[in-house]
Amino acid sequence: MVRAFPLGNFLLGSMLIFGCSVYTFQLINRSEKSPNWYLPPFDGKAKSFSLSHLGGENFKIANRVMDGRGYSDPYPTENMPTAWMPPVYPAVCMVLIAIHGKNPYLIGQTMAMVQVACLIFQWFCVVALCRPQRIFSQLLLLLTLTGFLLSHFSYLFLMTHDYMTACVGLAVLLWAAPLRFEAPTRRQWCLWGFAGGFASLCAPVLAGAWFLISMWCVRANGKRVLLAALVAGVVLAPWTIRNAVMLHGFVFVKSNAGYELYQSLKYSPNGLLTPETLHKHPGGDGHNEFLEYQQLGEVKYNSKKMGQALEIIRNDPAHYATQTWNRLVAVVWHEEFFIIKPTLETLKATNRAWYLLCGLSFVYLIILWVVRGISPPAKVAVLAFWGAALPYILISFYDRYEVPLGIAKFLLVYFTATETGKLFCRKKVPY
Repeated sequence: MVRAFPLGNFLLGSMLIFGCSVYTFQLINRSEKSPNWYLPPFDGKAKSFSLSHLGGENFKIANRVMDGRGYSDPYPTENMPTAWMPPVYPAVCMVLIAIHGKNPYLIGQTMAMVQVACLIFQWFCVVALCRPQRIFSQLLLLLTLTGFLLSHFSYLFLMTHDYMTACVGLAVLLWAAPLRFEAPTRRQWCLWGFAGGFASLCAPVLAGAWFLISMWCVRANGKRVLLAALVAGVVLAPWTIRNAVMLHGFVFVKSNAGYELYQSLKYSPNGLLTPETLHKHPGGDGHNEFLEYQQLGEVKYNSKKMGQALEIIRNDPAHYATQTWNRLVAVVWHEEFFIIKPTLETLKATNRAWYLLCGLSFVYLIILWVVRGISPPAKVAVLAFWGAALPYILISFYDRYEVPLGIAKFLLVYFTATETGKLFCRKKVPY
């Protein structure tokens, strides 16, 4: 039986998101200091925002397209086709450039409002997945949403970047996941295929989440999974063909996986990226990297970097294993230096406790799944989180990469509470 959509719960969460955005805009426009250290962004700086960031290379590519140079030149090259960044976020930037011209201030302000709309859409997808029926469950879902908004406040409301389209892609996967339907129809499997293709174009790491959820459905719905894969392939085909023609090689959505792995091994002692590490990339202070990128072209450059990275791993596998472990801990627990750094020790402790709760919830749900079983929506949350997190663990991880994972994390906390509640309920009560 399909449970009713809790419209009131959705509206309350939307009001909370909208209230955070109104608070942010008045804070930015009112003063240099936030009125209270206990209020977001918890650092006493109302001007510590980057609404005009617009994803760096993404915005440059969008400008090149609007100049008639095609999807090219994320760095200062001359008409070099690129797949360095996935296409969805630059496409949004192109629309805003067409509206506002090349005014980064106006585009940034508008993009911030687009991000708020995206957050409300993500909340809709989360509510559609969970469909909490009891008042306690609805309040719990709102509470976990509050934890997500506060722990990621600066990224969600004070900065514009491509993690927002990654968040939308993950939300679409949560909403379309066939696991949440009792008997998915052919149309729903086609929707799942479209969701996989779209999410991959938003952020290729989401292909891991789509693949993991699909593989869990193979035994019972093998032919339908193949149908979904076919639809996903159709969605991805135009971009893949474009990459093959323009870059003269196969590229799955974006081309820089080789460099991402190389920079973690070469420039990061612990495998976790920092602003200093990112300055080494071709568009930063890494002059030698830029010269190689310019001379070899994008595909050959990334192929070379992948070869160098594999050589480093072969020469010192223990180093790679240590870095992978560090990234696993950072993804599941979220290391302290990744956390939005509030000044007060009490707020640091609160933030640290929230991320620790998210990590423990993931481990707890896996154990509960093995021992007793969990509900289909909880399975979707676990598989989506792990599928999206695995590429970050194996290749490269930076603090803002965690923002899309934050959606799955707060769902893990919610399902930990509801699945535990079911253990103590004698009657099967819908949560």
